[in-house]
Amino acid sequence: MVPSSSAQVNILLVDDQPAKLLTYEAILGELGENLIKTSSAREALRCLLTTDVALVLIDVCMPDLDGFELATLIREHPRYQKTPLIFVSALQVSELDSLRGYEAGAVDYVPVPVVPEVLRAKVRVFAELHRKTRELEQLNAELERRVEERTAALQATAQRLRESEQSRSLAMAAGRMGSWEWDLLTGEYRWDEGHYRIFGVDPGHFHPAPESVAPLIHPADLAHVRAEGETAARTGQAYHSEFRIVRSDGEVRWCVAGGAATCDTSGMPIRLSGVVHDITERKRAEESLHHQNEALEHLVAERTREREAALAQLFEAQKVETIGHLTGGVAHDFNNLLMAVLGNLELLKKRLPPDDERTHRLLDNAAQGAERGAALTQRLLAFARRQELKPQAVRLPALLRGMQDLLERAVGAGIEILVKAPEELAPAKVDANQLELALLNLAVNARDAMPMGGTLSIAAFETKYEQGQEDGPPTLTSGCYVCIVVTDTGTGMDEATLARATELRIPTKPAGDSDLKPAVIPRRSRPPFRSEAGRWRRRSRGSGWKITRLVQAVKRLARPPFVCAGSRRRARSGARCEAAGRGRHRRASECR
Repeated sequence: MVPSSSAQVNILLVDDQPAKLLTYEAILGELGENLIKTSSAREALRCLLTTDVALVLIDVCMPDLDGFELATLIREHPRYQKTPLIFVSALQVSELDSLRGYEAGAVDYVPVPVVPEVLRAKVRVFAELHRKTRELEQLNAELERRVEERTAALQATAQRLRESEQSRSLAMAAGRMGSWEWDLLTGEYRWDEGHYRIFGVDPGHFHPAPESVAPLIHPADLAHVRAEGETAARTGQAYHSEFRIVRSDGEVRWCVAGGAATCDTSGMPIRLSGVVHDITERKRAEESLHHQNEALEHLVAERTREREAALAQLFEAQKVETIGHLTGGVAHDFNNLLMAVLGNLELLKKRLPPDDERTHRLLDNAAQGAERGAALTQRLLAFARRQELKPQAVRLPALLRGMQDLLERAVGAGIEILVKAPEELAPAKVDANQLELALLNLAVNARDAMPMGGTLSIAAFETKYEQGQEDGPPTLTSGCYVCIVVTDTGTGMDEATLARATELRIPTKPAGDSDLKPAVIPRRSRPPFRSEAGRWRRRSRGSGWKITRLVQAVKRLARPPFVCAGSRRRARSGARCEAAGRGRHRRASECR
């Protein structure tokens, strides 16, 4: 704020004579200033310490301190070193006294008698000078205050600019971005630190220019980057380009650059400014997503094929189940007919005379054929899962020898069947019919795997198993077991087929062929083993197929002499079993 020019100033009057003080007051009163009257030097000093004084009128001759001594004391105070001092003297002042007064700090001498106009003029000049000085001081103070405020505002603005630049630099660095500028008039390039960092060059040694930047652009992208830049520089259109860079360490990275043109008053572009963004991670993510989509499509196609295969298997299983139901019904009816035939044959034999051997022999042959038909119906019922499971002690050597003819007819003449089962083998607890069906299924599967012929081996031997041993079923308890091993020399199975080898059925013939047999051991052939510890273990050897089964062994019993039912009947009638005599019967049910 500018001070008022009419403000009063303080004028100090120092004289030991009250009359002279009143005279000064009368002369200077017209000036309108504030006159302060003091009668001694001490009183004047006290007033100077508390009041701002513009001018001091001092009487030279005073009793305690004269005017020269008072002027010296006033000049020693820092605030009054430049305050005007006017000496008033009634004595004739010599040149030596004048010189002394000027050395003490006086600015003028007024002799007595005082001329009022002269005194007023001199006091007015010094009062105005003091007033202007104070106004200048206040103006300087105001200017300094404003300068300080402006400086503080500029410093705050500069600080905000620095913080904004730091934030921008951090944001651009975090976003893998950098800024650039191309002066179209001088051809000069200017990059920020982020741009140097993206291109992998040192700002202290690399100067951005067309000839130095070109080697950093991928050769395949250099042409279109130049073309897009020239188009933006010529037309002023927005610049946008996506390209690859080759850093000094050989790393290839993807970048996208965008910018806008600055035009002069005539509309001609003079500058291109913009940013460059490192999008390598985005490109890699897009490439990874593309690969994942391809993998997903492949997986969907594979799962679709698996579903179609599963549906085909389900269809085949349903077809097999239908055939099984049909087979079970036919076998059940046929078994009832055979029971009637066997009953009537027994009644007929009882009514024949004992000495009619020829008729008895014919009846025995008919009964033997009916018994074989009954055994066949049992197998059919087992296939249809209509036979009740009856695990019992079965001597595997006799069972395997009895099945050998059936297996040879099933696999054909081109396949050799080897059966290895010692006579002293312990009995196995198993359902005989279901075991025969399982072995028959394995034999037929082996036949399909050996189109050019081969060998099918069936072995049985005793083994001891300790719970927890390697490759053993975790639920199998320790004890003695009979191990059944079926091996062929066929084509084997791949890993995918091996993993599905225990499914309900795996087709082994082309689509459309009648393939109703189970491939390995169908689920309906497993029930005879549910009541025993152990499990089937399968292994494809690449050039063959091996099935292993542990079956609980039964404690050996004394083997009674075999006497067939036919021998017992003939013993009562005085005849003997011709089949037993020739050693042709395979089991007790085949001899009547």
